[in-house]
Amino acid sequence: MASEWIDIQMSTRYLSILSNQSPFYIGVDALNREMFSVNFRATLAAPSDKLELEIIKILSNAGLCTLNTSIFVGKKVLPTGDGPYTYLRVYGGSEIEEMHSGEQYENPSFQIVVYAADYEVAKNKIYAIWRELDGQRNVTIAA
Repeated sequence: MASEWIDIQMSTRYLSILSNQSPFYIGVDALNREMFSVNFRATLAAPSDKLELEIIKILSNAGLCTLNTSIFVGKKVLPTGDGPYTYLRVYGGSEIEEMHSGEQYENPSFQIVVYAADYEVAKNKIYAIWRELDGQRNVTIAA
């Protein structure tokens, strides 16, 4: 009898995704590409070990990026071309909130940086990403 594996796709409920500020210019990289950044904080109804992939799914569904083609995470080296290329990294966050009901809310933070040879291209891309993510509420995402 052949065994069957059922692929169960887990999902995460994001209570909110909010930016810490509007996008800002951070200079040029070693390849003289313009860089813009924006930082976000999220509130999750349950811990997620797939935050990067879930955020990328939102951006991909909006037509703003493709994993390992135009958006990268981890120790990936960005392509040397003109871009735009986007890098996402998760960092810290604030403590887990425990509600009276016993529910716990995780509060991770993440940064998105856009690199492009052209200033306006980089700026337009980071603003499109910011507009897509900032203010998301009560969305469920499966990476």
